[in-house]
Amino acid sequence: MSKSSRELYTCGCSFTAKDWVITDANRMEGYETGPHPMWPEILAGRLDLEPVNMACPGMGNDYILSTSMKYILDNHENIELVAIQWSQLTRMWVLDIPDYGYFNPSVWLNEEDRVHDRWGPDFVGFPYIFGDPWTASRKLMTYVLRNPDRFLVLYKKYLREVSTLQTLCEKLGVNYIFGQGFEAHQAEKWLHLNSNIDMDRVLREFIQLPDFDKIDREKFMGWPCVLELGGTTMTDGLPDFDPHKNRMNPIDNHPSAHGQHLIADQFYNKYKQLYG
Repeated sequence: MSKSSRELYTCGCSFTAKDWVITDANRMEGYETGPHPMWPEILAGRLDLEPVNMACPGMGNDYILSTSMKYILDNHENIELVAIQWSQLTRMWVLDIPDYGYFNPSVWLNEEDRVHDRWGPDFVGFPYIFGDPWTASRKLMTYVLRNPDRFLVLYKKYLREVSTLQTLCEKLGVNYIFGQGFEAHQAEKWLHLNSNIDMDRVLREFIQLPDFDKIDREKFMGWPCVLELGGTTMTDGLPDFDPHKNRMNPIDNHPSAHGQHLIADQFYNKYKQLYG
């Protein structure tokens, strides 16, 4: 099998999804809107691989894990590299929601920020069991954030998802590289609901969780991907990723066309370092 017939498998959210276009409400004159080549397409070209991009806007890590496990199990003999852009902790994959399929309870949870929201009231795509999705978001996250122990469940789930996919790739002998697309924990938004949360304590307990040390730091770029812990994401904390130059516009933090090339560079350089 020639290298060009081997695959680059990628998954993630809108930082990765093919043909992603900025929402109409977030368009700003003088800034690009997309679509533009995304990092999987750019990376596949540089590595001479066939791109398989299963990313979907708005999706969380449960979608990334389940979708990736199925594809990798079925196609691992053809895969040269698995490259994953992990998403936010609070995004949930809900299959029975028409047109959305996900629920993000941490989107604009406080009233003040929601005034400036440009996505519209249906963005979270959650059933109107509490009258409106914003009330559903607040009720769910208020429950989750009632105490730090419950708060840590989100981190436990995140670690379990990452370590499971890592183990699958290792068992099957598949090359893999992980990265965090953007900040996973969204502490500032969560603190609106419970200002008494001791984030220092939560982060200390996060790094003491059993699965934390199972993550291969060499193959998860920027791990633990939290600025307070000395980590970086693929877009935050990196000196070569200038947020004023490499994002879509001042109100939309998605990577611009140039930002997509910078993310592709990170995966490419790591691939050469590990597998070159």
